[in-house]
Amino acid sequence: MGLREEKKARTRAALVGAAERLFAEKGYDGTTVADIAAGAGVSTRTFFGYFRAKEDVLFAGADERLAALAAALGTAGMGGDGTADMRAIVERVLAASDDMAGPDRLAVLFERPELRAQAMQRLIAAQRLIAEWLRRTYPERMDARISLGTLYASANRRQDARRVLVELVSRQPAPETYLLCLKTLHVTEDVEGEKEFAREARRLFPKDPRFTPRG
Repeated sequence: MGLREEKKARTRAALVGAAERLFAEKGYDGTTVADIAAGAGVSTRTFFGYFRAKEDVLFAGADERLAALAAALGTAGMGGDGTADMRAIVERVLAASDDMAGPDRLAVLFERPELRAQAMQRLIAAQRLIAEWLRRTYPERMDARISLGTLYASANRRQDARRVLVELVSRQPAPETYLLCLKTLHVTEDVEGEKEFAREARRLFPKDPRFTPRG
């Protein structure tokens, strides 16, 4: 790490430390961006060079690790030793930041629904990155159930679900795959999708009683 990068890392850490201290002393709502900047000995303009908003300080380490995860998965080997690949990825992600949420920061996160939602969004983003990498890198090692989970996790919106399931059955057009898809569509209350998949399953597997309409 060069001198410029070291200075930026120190400033970022100072902002995070000041924010945690002020949140504990004044409360989250009682702390402003100007307070955090002053506490770190920098200007408000400098604060916005590191964070978009006050709440982003709470996720400083998480965002750095998420960015490192995306970079690591983007350059990871294809189809190699899965254990070695994952170990290298984890090491790279952990090395990206040693900033971990302490009790005070966690208390702020847990008491505010909007911050919990942001934490969940970051978790889902990480899951999607990993799911897409597994799906892309080790397709031959994934059975229908695992494929369903990773494909579904990589979908960006609920309306993508049917497209994801169509892709899954195109890869593994087996009765068990259709059953998994039908269960998923039923749980997500996609009635039209469930009917569509049931019709296709009956067409492909007319002798399979599991796809015979009841009543």
